[in-house]
Amino acid sequence: MIYGCASTQIPQTNTTVRIDSQPPGALVNYCPSASYREDAAIAMGKTPLVRYQSLPDAGASVQLSLRGYKQWLGTLSPSSPIVTARLEPLSDAEKKAAGWVPSASIDRISVVPVRIGTQQIGDTFQPDSPEFRNSFITTFQGVMQRRFGNKSSTASVAALEGNAAVMEALEGAVKGVDMSQLAARPTPVVIDFPAEVRTAMTREGGAVLFVRAEAHYLSGGARFARVAIPILLSAASAAAAGVAAAQASGPSFYPYYILGVAPTQDLVLAQGFLVHAQTRELLWFGQATALAHYEDSGVTSRVAEKLAEQVPAAVLNRN
Repeated sequence: MIYGCASTQIPQTNTTVRIDSQPPGALVNYCPSASYREDAAIAMGKTPLVRYQSLPDAGASVQLSLRGYKQWLGTLSPSSPIVTARLEPLSDAEKKAAGWVPSASIDRISVVPVRIGTQQIGDTFQPDSPEFRNSFITTFQGVMQRRFGNKSSTASVAALEGNAAVMEALEGAVKGVDMSQLAARPTPVVIDFPAEVRTAMTREGGAVLFVRAEAHYLSGGARFARVAIPILLSAASAAAAGVAAAQASGPSFYPYYILGVAPTQDLVLAQGFLVHAQTRELLWFGQATALAHYEDSGVTSRVAEKLAEQVPAAVLNRN
């Protein structure tokens, strides 16, 4: 069953849906109405895709997206449940209009801690928190070295590390973008950094992994409070289920993707923004969180490990 905006009163029929594309690997977004609506669509997976599900008798619609190709729209119905789409490449002019620029191959990843620190809820953020910072960075570096060897290093660049303008540009770039569909977007998300940041990134070369790690905590033994923190949340139902489960069972890890209100308990939040040093295209975004105090046994290091494990190895040697 596909859940979306479809009313339970609409007649539906169970059938086997088959969706394929040339080339394969396109992201399939499904809308339970004959006219495609972005706000009502949900991701089904990537082509080739086979699924047994209910379809509205009046028809549903699908959108296929793949990097470098025009988006494709089609329909599904119980009488016509098979889609084979031939995706049309973007022309050079279309790529240029969308902000594409030729880029060098990525042969290494420079890790830049752009915002690391702790904050007692209701107080000011503390960017210099040696215990939290050392625990997080040591674990993160260790996992990156194990996964990427000498192709990963931690950079200390004054124009990048701890730069508030960098964090502001990163947050601005991801607002309104579904991070789960980033790799399938036909056009890139290019981040508008200040000039001195762009210069420093170009000197680094390869890709720059901006890392944000924050520990928000309560005081005086009180464990619950309502507070707004700039956290990227997923769809409301999934987020609510994840938070509820974490509060019931202790520290848990789960991804979020849309701006929203923070959980109501001590929180450790880590985010990674992987950006091409030359083109400043956002290549990947990842996040790991734990509903726990950062000094609880192993919490900070486990969050760092979860984030570092998400960094995609496929980005190396990509252009």
